[in-house]
Amino acid sequence: MQGELSIQFNTTLIQNVRFFQLAEPSFIVQMSRSFEPYLCISGEKVVHVGETAGRMYFIHTGYVEILASDNKTTIAFQHRG
Repeated sequence: MQGELSIQFNTTLIQNVRFFQLAEPSFIVQMSRSFEPYLCISGEKVVHVGETAGRMYFIHTGYVEILASDNKTTIAFQHRG
C-alpha cells in the first residue's frame, strides 16, 4: 500500500514538470518507481559547476537558489515543479 501511495505521489510530482507533460503514462510510472527521497538542509550545495550530472532532482517543498560560478551571485530561484 505504501509503495502505491509513493508511486501516485511521485507520478503527480513528475506530471507537474513541464518537460514531462507529454511523456507516456507508462514512462512516468516507471520513473516514479526509481525515486529516492533526498532532504537538503538550508545552505547545502547540491550540485557544483562542472560536475557531471548523475541524478535528477525534483523540488517537493521549498526552493533552490542557483548561484553563478563565483558562488555569490544569485542567478535564479527554482521552486516546486
